[in-house]
Amino acid sequence: MICSRVVCRGVAVVMAAACVVPVGSAVAVPGPPAPVPEAELVPGVAPKSWVIDTPDQVLAPDVYTPGAREDAVEPREAEPGAYDLVEYVPLGDAVSRVTCSKQTGPYQRQAERWLGLKADGKQSAADCRAVRAFQLKHKIKPAIGFAGPVTWATMQLVGARKNPNAAKKCPVRPYRVACVDLGRQLTWVQKGTKGDRVHVWGHRP
Repeated sequence: MICSRVVCRGVAVVMAAACVVPVGSAVAVPGPPAPVPEAELVPGVAPKSWVIDTPDQVLAPDVYTPGAREDAVEPREAEPGAYDLVEYVPLGDAVSRVTCSKQTGPYQRQAERWLGLKADGKQSAADCRAVRAFQLKHKIKPAIGFAGPVTWATMQLVGARKNPNAAKKCPVRPYRVACVDLGRQLTWVQKGTKGDRVHVWGHRP
């Protein structure tokens, strides 16, 4: 009698499961990994010296005003590497120093489109090699193929240098005009139809 009750309960459980999950129903397939949020990225190359917070920083700053003699002295040259293009990458990639990142960057789709690749927004081995080649060419460190903010800003800068006023939104004058494109986050100086000194802002160099 006990065995028959166990069998009946087992049959009931199987039938209930069959009612809940219909035969032939599609199984949900997980989608591609989401891009790493820009807020979670860290500099891929550590600076030579880290700034350490100390208790005296809560005090009011002691402002020093240089005299005319000091102002006349040219400032010393910046340390080597001070203006290097350092990409922001996932912490795991920075620590392990990978050669080619498997992570999807926040500007993956934009970088793929700019490089003429299939713009699916998913990192692949081919995508990584193409992004890495661009980074090596433009001296972006670390060149690990991660499509971060510095790489994308450099792509915009390279594209805009040829003709920053391609959309003809900046007025053409015989004198110099400073132009700003909020959409592309570009600034440049233009005289007539020729633009130069193109700069990209809005990224963390």
